[in-house]
Amino acid sequence: INYDPTGQILDPSPNKDTIIFFIYTDPNNPYSSRIRDISSLSIPYDPSFVYGQTYYVGVILGRTDNKGGIDQIKGCLRVDGGVPFAFYKIPSPNAGPDDAICGRVYDLGGFQSIPGSRIEWRLVQGPTPNSGVLFNNTLDPASQVSALGDFGTYVFELEENNNDICIQKDVVSITFNPSPEVRNVEPRCIAFGAPGSKDGKFIVEADLM
Repeated sequence: INYDPTGQILDPSPNKDTIIFFIYTDPNNPYSSRIRDISSLSIPYDPSFVYGQTYYVGVILGRTDNKGGIDQIKGCLRVDGGVPFAFYKIPSPNAGPDDAICGRVYDLGGFQSIPGSRIEWRLVQGPTPNSGVLFNNTLDPASQVSALGDFGTYVFELEENNNDICIQKDVVSITFNPSPEVRNVEPRCIAFGAPGSKDGKFIVEADLM
């Protein structure tokens, strides 16, 4: 709260004016919708506040009751306010564990921590400067992604945006490996069976790529 006391004039004793800041919910009825007084110009979040709800800061000027409050019976009250504020939850997205696969297509396993927040995937780094990917849906935490460039490790970032105020990110590394290939398959006889029998033995040699 930025409060400028310049020009403020308070009656001294015995009348003794005092100023109290308070939080309220109805902009049309500040003091009647007061939910708490505040003694600091900094308002920390606590579970009694509802995320996303608009609250207001008001101020009341009046005669002190000598107990830390204002004696409304003494009159000379003045209430002002209208400074809105709201708390928004800090998201905690999870892009999932690092992983490796054979092939070029991977199902991402991201987690969206706040219902209604905005989720977006993006490629942070590929194995080469020209590496590219294709997301099925960048706004889906469980989007499928295809590596269009070289095989290798790709780093993906999952961003969660809550009301364009609270934004957090998490990254995951996925390594795309080429699927193994079997080439140059060649059976080789290592033992001949008796004529007319099926007792011969063969081994198969091949190159695994």
